[in-house]
Amino acid sequence: MIAGICFLSAETRILSIRSEDLSSTSNKIYITVSDSIRYSVQKLTEAKGVRVILYDVEGNVKPSYPRLSAVLDRITCYPAGNNLVVDIITMGDYPVNSYFESGDNLLTLNIHSSGAGKAMSSKVLGKAEKTLKSEAVSQTVNKEKIKTSSGNTNNEFGLSSNKIEDIPSQESVADSLQLSSSDTISIPVEEVGNEPNCNLPSFWNRYKYLILSIIAVVCLFFVLKSLFKKKRKRLGNEDKSGEESALLLPPETAKLMVQKLLDKDWKPEEIARELHLSVKEVNKIISALKKESDE
Repeated sequence: MIAGICFLSAETRILSIRSEDLSSTSNKIYITVSDSIRYSVQKLTEAKGVRVILYDVEGNVKPSYPRLSAVLDRITCYPAGNNLVVDIITMGDYPVNSYFESGDNLLTLNIHSSGAGKAMSSKVLGKAEKTLKSEAVSQTVNKEKIKTSSGNTNNEFGLSSNKIEDIPSQESVADSLQLSSSDTISIPVEEVGNEPNCNLPSFWNRYKYLILSIIAVVCLFFVLKSLFKKKRKRLGNEDKSGEESALLLPPETAKLMVQKLLDKDWKPEEIARELHLSVKEVNKIISALKKESDE
């Protein structure tokens, strides 16, 4: 008894309705339910589109669909007795294909506006054929009327048939103006092979930023290289001038000058800058002076 109650309470319900545009001419609708269902797809008579009836399905959800779709207009969902009705309104009389996936409990509907021409009914085609036939009949009637009216006018003006035959007809004039098979017209044709190659502007437009960036990198490299060379040369000249000054300044004179500047509370760096000596050489002289004072 309990098992029977549980079985009756397990009703199939609708879970969601959503739609998406796959392209400007194609739309797909997904209807998800809680269990396998029976359904039918019927063509709407009061509007363009189809009506999907889900048998023995309960519930009510808000459909989700693109508002600016070129294929789909709107989707409405409402209950009808023990069934659920889903109206799919399309922008035109488009074919709709449907299939159900039992594993996912998913009903899928495909709408293709590109196949609308193939979905024309036989009634529409019959009407089109009838209109074409009626137009052809009216054209033949008009031609007959024109011929009879032209004959009447000739009789009114007293023109005999012999005189009319002397007048060239439109067909004869057109035949005389037509070119025979032997007649030829010389048309100057430019040689295609001599045309200049016009691919250079397109190549430049495509790769101009890459070429300009490569040129900028190369120019920057040479500028930095020249600056580095100038700096090395200047440092080399300073070292050389320091060595020359060190060689030119006698050791005793250097000691006296360093001692004199030390008495004025000069620092070794300042003494080296003033005497054009290296800081190492000045420190060496200061240590020698300290040894002499200790002795």
